[in-house]
Amino acid sequence: MGLVFTGTVTNETFAIDAKDGIQYISIKNQSGSSGPITVAGTLAIGGKTSSAINVASGDVLTVSAGGNTVIESLTIVAASGETADIIAAQ
Repeated sequence: MGLVFTGTVTNETFAIDAKDGIQYISIKNQSGSSGPITVAGTLAIGGKTSSAINVASGDVLTVSAGGNTVIESLTIVAASGETADIIAAQ
């Protein structure tokens, strides 16, 4: 594993793409009683397009590109009053 990013996203959208070189990312919803953090990819499988999923308060979502590849596109949205802790590695 290479470099590691740690940070908090509050009231904002955080997007990663291939140029960021991220292979693994974990997102924890720290929002308490606020709404979910939403996470969306862009890959279509079998004609079905990606749609946002919710990460509930206290839950963690981890995404891994696998092998020596990188995550090409992922968007994390922490809307008003929501906070997500993020750990990502190249």
